[in-house]
Amino acid sequence: MTSLRQRLAHASVGSKLALLILILMMAAFLTLGLVFSSASARQVEGDMEIALKQQQRQVTQMLTLFDTSMQASVTRMLSAFLATIPDSFSLDDSRRLKAGERLVPVLRNAGIMQNSQPLYLDNFTRRTGAPVSLFVRDGDDFVGISTSLQNTDGSRMLGFALEGEVLAALRNGQSYSGLLNLADKHYMTRYQPIEDEAGNIVGASFIGVDIGAQIQELYTTITNVKWHEGDFSLLASTAAASPGRVLAGDQWQGTSLLDVRDDQGRQIFAKLLDQPQGQMEYRLPGETGTKVTRFEQYPAWDWVVATTVDKQAITADIIHLRNLVLGLSLLLAMAVAGLLYWLERRLISRPLDALVSLAQALARGDLSQRITSQRQDEIGKLTAAMNSVGEDLSRVVGQVRGTTGAVNQAAGEIAQGNEELSARTEQSASSLQETSASMEEITTTVQHSADSAQQASQLVNSTSEQARR
Repeated sequence: MTSLRQRLAHASVGSKLALLILILMMAAFLTLGLVFSSASARQVEGDMEIALKQQQRQVTQMLTLFDTSMQASVTRMLSAFLATIPDSFSLDDSRRLKAGERLVPVLRNAGIMQNSQPLYLDNFTRRTGAPVSLFVRDGDDFVGISTSLQNTDGSRMLGFALEGEVLAALRNGQSYSGLLNLADKHYMTRYQPIEDEAGNIVGASFIGVDIGAQIQELYTTITNVKWHEGDFSLLASTAAASPGRVLAGDQWQGTSLLDVRDDQGRQIFAKLLDQPQGQMEYRLPGETGTKVTRFEQYPAWDWVVATTVDKQAITADIIHLRNLVLGLSLLLAMAVAGLLYWLERRLISRPLDALVSLAQALARGDLSQRITSQRQDEIGKLTAAMNSVGEDLSRVVGQVRGTTGAVNQAAGEIAQGNEELSARTEQSASSLQETSASMEEITTTVQHSADSAQQASQLVNSTSEQARR
């Protein structure tokens, strides 16, 4: 950390500016990238949810359209079959014949027994490819007595009693149309009550159209609905006999959705069977990614169609694009920072270095240095100011030098005057010395004269005294 601080402290202004711009640009690009990717991810997830809903709606509409058209087709075909035979049915309950393992009443049409009389049924089936059957009413049951529909082993499907929705509709005197699995084949079926002349329901007629090929196409169409690797679509049964059994779904086919549990042991797909439609998020055992499943039931066929997408795969393209943008942004930021560094070195650092060198030269006393610049910006003004400083210093130094010369000349003259004064002083001193010597001699002479006068005075005084005496 200290080394980094020292490096930053010794770095040029341009380097610091370029580094600051690089950091700011990277932060800005990173923030924009994260905001963009987050908003895009939410948008993509929202669009994917809408697409899933639309896809489910389209699948449901496709099933509805197919179901409706096939029901209309089998209804017309059953009407065509019934038009080929008399419409004078009656129930002979006094006589019972064996149908499969069961004894049932005799059903007559125009007085002709219909039990075990498949010849005209087979003829119709050969012409149309659609199997037909007749059922006799035995109490509340309807039991098959004559049919061109065969089991997988080639035997005719006789003696079995209708049940479920078909039985409930016939008991109420209503027809039933729908998809049924008969002899391991998918048939679009039509059951219609048979009434006697008194309006009593004495039996039922049946026709079925093998739509196995169309069902396989539906399976393929539904299971091919996927957007990314790891996505899947499946078709499962909601029937009470086989709830959750996957009818089509690649690796899921043949399994039961009720057997799939999360890490806490809870059934993941129970909602698909409990709700008519919806959306759910979950994680499959052993996987870390979150799955999103959109489902919708089709009650007419006891189906539920589910489309699953990998939530991470939805945003994978956005994340990849975000990373790509961030990488390009980093390169762009580095390029911009490099360009700014080059411009700064050219326009700021180098001129500043030259100005520093000029200032150092001026500090050393080299006032001849100048910088030529045509710039009118701050650097140009600073350069002009430094040149002005050099020129002003040169002028001041020139003036100082001129003044110093004058001072030196005056000092020389003063020195010469001093020398002359010193000579005169020496001469005066010599004269003074001679005068002093003369004065000393005069003083000595005067002193001798004074002494002599004193002696004379004493002599006079002495003589006077002697004279008075």
